[in-house]
Amino acid sequence: MEGLLGRDWQALDVRCSSRQVRLHWYPWRWTTALHAINTLAHHGIVFIPLGYKNAFASLANVTEIHGGTPWGAGTFAGGDGSRTPTKLETSIAKTQGKTFWEIGKTTYWLLGPEDGIKILPNSTDQEVTHLSYQVVLIHGISTPCVIWRNVAPYWAEHGFRVLVYDLYGRGYSEAPDTVYNHDLYTIQLALLLKHIRWDSTHIIGLSTGGGVTSAFAALSPNLIVEKIVFLASSELRLKRVCVTADIDPEFVADPSHVLRLMSKLQRENLPGFTRAFASSLRYGPSRSLENAFKMIARTPTLKCCIIHGTGDRTVPLEAGKRIKKHIPSAQWVPIEGADHDLIVSPEYYEQIREEI
Repeated sequence: MEGLLGRDWQALDVRCSSRQVRLHWYPWRWTTALHAINTLAHHGIVFIPLGYKNAFASLANVTEIHGGTPWGAGTFAGGDGSRTPTKLETSIAKTQGKTFWEIGKTTYWLLGPEDGIKILPNSTDQEVTHLSYQVVLIHGISTPCVIWRNVAPYWAEHGFRVLVYDLYGRGYSEAPDTVYNHDLYTIQLALLLKHIRWDSTHIIGLSTGGGVTSAFAALSPNLIVEKIVFLASSELRLKRVCVTADIDPEFVADPSHVLRLMSKLQRENLPGFTRAFASSLRYGPSRSLENAFKMIARTPTLKCCIIHGTGDRTVPLEAGKRIKKHIPSAQWVPIEGADHDLIVSPEYYEQIREEI
């Protein structure tokens, strides 16, 4: 396959947290098997590892998968379909499918009209039919999607179809025992969008959620309608940071009392929260994103907006300015005096809602 070395096919059936391969159309990042599948699909290559057949069965019609290799790879009908898998390949496939399927359940909520249509003043019927307003809100590293309680209902009332969900290891979503990096969070979002049958959406990422947003947009710009928004988002240039598993999340928690309390409740009551939190700090999703931002900047269909509080003590204003440097065409909106908790502060979140 053009752009992919033959030896890399051997790694396409590996488990989510193990061996990695490099895709040559994205020379700047390493990717797991599932990330590779998504990238192949983005480039028009219809491919699915045989091992993930069971996992994808609820999301797509995979009854016509044929073929196989010693590593369990298979193709949809239209490939060679020259033989059926061996017993060993079938056994590997079942193990892979089980591993993929049980990576963790995601809890989500949908608000607003199902058609997601915003009626604008003086719009013609033809114009209205093309105004599809679906938006995903991605929370930060410590506080789950309840952080959007002041903005999600507002957008829903104004005609947006709004998706909010808890990232793995936060809120009501499960905390799989794996590495919490770009791949895990982009896979979670991609499968969630597939599950609710959204072909495209706008995305707004808060704090660390901005890292998820940038990684997802760089990999799958075809799934973004037009706009991505970075709210008080971090852009950490260090590739690794030494963090112990028993780190206190309040060390970098959002500054308001409510958000500190939410972090404390999760740490004390949610199995896996502290481990997920520490792994997120160590491996992503807000680390080594310079190239993702540059990919976004080179994608003409994407429009970016960067909103940052000038008084942010958790993610300083300079972080937002660095993102702006990577994406020169992005709209830059500093919120005078706002801290990191800008979307839960009444004096700021109304301005933010209007800006977005």
